Amino acid sequence: MSNSNVRGSGGVTESAPNHKSPVEIVSPKRWLRAKEGAEYLGLSVPHLARLREVKKGPPYRKHGVVVLYDVCELDAFVETLPRVETKGGGL
Repeated sequence: MSNSNVRGSGGVTESAPNHKSPVEIVSPKRWLRAKEGAEYLGLSVPHLARLREVKKGPPYRKHGVVVLYDVCELDAFVETLPRVETKGGGL
C-alpha cells in the first residue's frame, strides 16, 4: 500500500511504509469546536462562552458561526493561569 493521506474523523491517517498490513498513524486534531475545547479544558460550554464574552478566555477564531480553538493556544492559556500551592504532604 502506498503512503497516501486519508482524512478521518480523528485527523490525518497514513499507511506506514514497508508493512504488509497497513498501520494507521493518527495525528491529534489541531482545531477544536467550542464543545470540544470546553471538554479539553475541563470547563462547561456556557462557562467557556462567558470567558469568550468578557475577553478573558483563550484565543479563538470563528468560521461563520463556528467557534474554533487551537489546541496549542488552549495549552498556552492554561499555562497563564495562577498555580495553586497546597499545604501539607498529602492526604
